[in-house]
Order: sequence, then structure tokens, then C-alpha cells
Amino acid sequence: MVINTKVKIFLTILIIVINGCSSLDNIYKSVSIIKSDDFDRNRVIVDDFLNFIQKYYAPAKTTFILDIDKTKENLKFAQLFENRFRNAGYAISYKRVPNGVLLSWKIDRVGRLVRVTYYINKSVVTATYKRVGASWIAVGSFSALNMPTPKYNVALLKELSGVKNHKLYATVTAKRLRIRQKPSINSRIVGYLNYGQKIQISKKISNRKNQKWIKIKHPSGYILSKYLKDLNE
Repeated sequence: MVINTKVKIFLTILIIVINGCSSLDNIYKSVSIIKSDDFDRNRVIVDDFLNFIQKYYAPAKTTFILDIDKTKENLKFAQLFENRFRNAGYAISYKRVPNGVLLSWKIDRVGRLVRVTYYINKSVVTATYKRVGASWIAVGSFSALNMPTPKYNVALLKELSGVKNHKLYATVTAKRLRIRQKPSINSRIVGYLNYGQKIQISKKISNRKNQKWIKIKHPSGYILSKYLKDLNE
């Protein structure tokens, strides 16, 4: 009878531990409740989070551990997320590794807004986004719970990390920003960017009049830097 009682107690404890682990694993499984085939929206969300998280976890020093819900609603976002983070210098693992950082997300809607909730170890971070015309923009800043104090200067990390593939991004602050063929206000206009659009910075230059310009790739051309907010500072 004594042995049976000990066995019952052991089994009870084991069930509690297993259930606890299952709940933890569910939290760290990334899911999307809405369709994730909107590339522009996904790009804005991923790049926004990438620039946020670099203040806390340095590229080339951090391995994020992901567990992806492999549904159509989630896969395209997950693929873009992994590509962007690897290009920025982060390591991505799909199994537990020493000193790895557990990371997951949940994407859903709140009215007309798209909400993204991230679980990072014991921290929770939330951001919301909305469509303005043809573009997606963030609504306010990130809401964070239990996040550590920022440890890294993102701009300095880019200089010291040695990550050659690191990409710089900025967002447009003008209502409609002209794209010039050359870095001059007299050069031919080859396109426009709208307020809130995020662009990849190819090169920063100054012309003879000491005007600061940004060279961009997609679409190709030059834009005045004073109408941009650098997301890497």
C-alpha cells in the first residue's frame, strides 16, 4: 500500500509538470489568426520589431528559438521574419539551444487594427498597425511588459558588429516625397513615396550644396533625408 501511494504521488506530480510544460510550449508557438499573405504589411511589422528588439538583444550575439504553427495564415510571415532577422545578423533555431532566447508571436485583429503580440522569454511586447491608403503604418509605439533595460546603441552596433548584410531602414515623414533620378532638386522626378512608407537605405550622400540625400533601391533613385525618420538610431 505504501508503494502504491508513493507511485500515485509521483504520477500526480509528473502530470502537473507535463501540463505546465505544455502550457509554456503553447505560449511559445507562433500563430497568425489572420491571413499573412499581405507582403507590405508583413514587411512593415517585421522591420518595426527588428528595429525595436536590437536595443535589447544584439545581432551576431543572439539566437532566437522559434516554434512555428505551420498553417497558411502563418508561414509567409514566418518566412519573411526568418529572412529579415538572419540578414540582420541574428541566428534562428527551431530547437532549444544553450543561452537561446524563446520568441513567438500572435497576430490577430482588434477592429480595423492588426495587433501583434510577441513573447520573448518572460517578456510580452505588443504593437498595432493600420492601413493608410496603400501603406501600412504603426499605431503608436510598442507596449512592453517585463522587458529589460535597453543595453545597446543600435547605430553603434552596426559599426562594430561586422555584419556585412545588415540593412538600414527609414520611414517617410512627408505627405508625398519625390524620388529624383539624381541627388539634386533639379533632377527629373522618377516616382513618389507616401507618408509612413518604409524604405531600405542604400547609401547616404551630400551634394555640392550640402544637401543630404538618400539613395534607395526600390524604386531606384534619390530622396532628401530631411523627410525621413531613421529607424536605426
